[in-house]
Amino acid sequence: MSCRMIIITAVLLTLVISVFGIFLYKKFNYITDDVIANEVSLGDNWKSIPVDPPIRIERDVNKLNLDPAPPFSHPIDEKVIVAPDGEKFLPEVEIVTAQDDIVELQYSGGRFTGDHQFLSFGRLSDFSPGMVIKEIRLRSRHDVTLRTVWWSSYNAKDMP
Repeated sequence: MSCRMIIITAVLLTLVISVFGIFLYKKFNYITDDVIANEVSLGDNWKSIPVDPPIRIERDVNKLNLDPAPPFSHPIDEKVIVAPDGEKFLPEVEIVTAQDDIVELQYSGGRFTGDHQFLSFGRLSDFSPGMVIKEIRLRSRHDVTLRTVWWSSYNAKDMP
């Protein structure tokens, strides 16, 4: 086999492996997670968290996720945060758009992986493509600390 054939074969093989790798990456990494804040303390007053850079809605499923810090938890099969004293509650969650519209988000489920028992908030009708979120607003009738607040988005058709 000539040197030229070896080079052509190597280039073609590299391209095929690259395309296959991109396909696998997109298939198994269909969710985009953007961390908005860490170690957020909530109480009776609204806590405003600027989203920098602002989030632009480009996918059809969008959720704000809250990960309660211990000793608070979000047990499997519960739609609430449980405080150390046993009180059950949900924080109020809102987004502020670039047009200063305030949109309330409702509890929409949670994911349970490892020690991350987090809650998700979204909307049944979801969001208009192109909408820009510039701020998150949170408050809770029970003082609570959140480890992480982040935004997840994906296209439903991309789910495995």
